[in-house]
Amino acid sequence: MRCEDLRTIYFVPPKHLLEDVKRCFAKLGLQVNELEESGDRWTLTGSKPNASVTVSLLCEKKAVEPLNVFGEILVSCLRATVESGEDFISAFKTCYETCLLRCLG
Repeated sequence: MRCEDLRTIYFVPPKHLLEDVKRCFAKLGLQVNELEESGDRWTLTGSKPNASVTVSLLCEKKAVEPLNVFGEILVSCLRATVESGEDFISAFKTCYETCLLRCLG
């Protein structure tokens, strides 16, 4: 089974988002296989038997229409792709939401 999660996050620096994702991986027992960094783009992959997760982060500074009063702000696009059984996907979603809690408001 495959599941994707795509979200846009405002104001939170990529350093903090990556820490949150790594914390999620650790809580689920995922071994971090690779962390690629390319300018304003990061890709984190992790796996364990019968499960693999890829999280991509793209961050840029730009003006956002309803938030113009702040000028250019950090806008991050976070995409998670999980391949595993239904139980692990459900556990990942819950842990991911919890670890990214500061981004949900």
